[in-house]
Amino acid sequence: MTINRIPNGLLGWLGIKNFGRNPVTLGEQVVPTWDLAKLYLEADAEYLQVTSNITGTGYTVVFGPSQNEVWVVTDYSLDLATGAGETWSGALSRATPNNLGQVRIADNRALAASQWLCTVPALHGDIYLAPGESLGVNTDAVVGTVDLVGNLRFVRLPI
Repeated sequence: MTINRIPNGLLGWLGIKNFGRNPVTLGEQVVPTWDLAKLYLEADAEYLQVTSNITGTGYTVVFGPSQNEVWVVTDYSLDLATGAGETWSGALSRATPNNLGQVRIADNRALAASQWLCTVPALHGDIYLAPGESLGVNTDAVVGTVDLVGNLRFVRLPI
């Protein structure tokens, strides 16, 4: 679909429509910009993988920045696997500093015995983690020992 007209009200909102006349080209008044932050961040991206297991309910920390860094997380996933006779239910979560509370960032999921699950955040855009914050998994119920592999793509920003 081609857009060949200016949206209604745009010129008035920008304050560039004078005496009922439109400017010859919108580019004379509005200079387009391109956010280069993503390109700069991509050049310094790091990858991190953590393997662990879940044996009890509650929040399990998987990733978190040190006290002198902020992380810009561009990709994040957790792989969970149950064995024979093992079950799990819960969701990806993000914890506040000092783990005072958690926010679920994916839908609750459940695994029966001998299943595998890859879960990712239900967010659009990057996740910013300040010192003390963490990404992990909030377990509602577990039977046995569930294997966990966390994968993270991020950029460290020193503070």
